[in-house]
Amino acid sequence: MDPIADLLTCIRNANLALKPEISVPHSTIKESAVRILKDEGYLESFNVEGDVKRNIRIQLKFQGRKGIITGLHPGCATTPRPMTFRSCWAAWALPW
Repeated sequence: MDPIADLLTCIRNANLALKPEISVPHSTIKESAVRILKDEGYLESFNVEGDVKRNIRIQLKFQGRKGIITGLHPGCATTPRPMTFRSCWAAWALPW
């Protein structure tokens, strides 16, 4: 499976349900993706919890009763050319 797509799906679903916090299983690539989203201002904060079974706890950012992240959909699935992590990540639609 695609760990980035799973992560972004969890974030999108929590955002739509107005959940202030979610927890996802840890992986290095997910932690890197969450760090990028945090640095760009799309997430309030995150931290890695646990020793053996690690999780990433993510605090979402909201403006009133709307999430900061809108229009999140996979661009990779419809692209016919081979994708690298960088180009696939850039294909995800984030509001600028």
